[in-house]
Amino acid sequence: MPIVILAIPDLTCATCARHIREALAEVPGLGACTIDIPAQRVRVEVASPQAQAAAQARLADEGYPATVVPA
Repeated sequence: MPIVILAIPDLTCATCARHIREALAEVPGLGACTIDIPAQRVRVEVASPQAQAAAQARLADEGYPATVVPA
């Protein structure tokens, strides 16, 4: 699966990371994700552009707007 890196400015603590991980677990078409709190980045495997869009929408719904950054 292709990898997407998401910048999430509000990713500041372990609780944020848990919420993000739980939100992404609900999105079909995503694979493994790695969360880097100090860098405020999430690395996630996506099966399709639709899965990526759904992931970003889900994160925004949870209060964690995310933008794609170059790998």
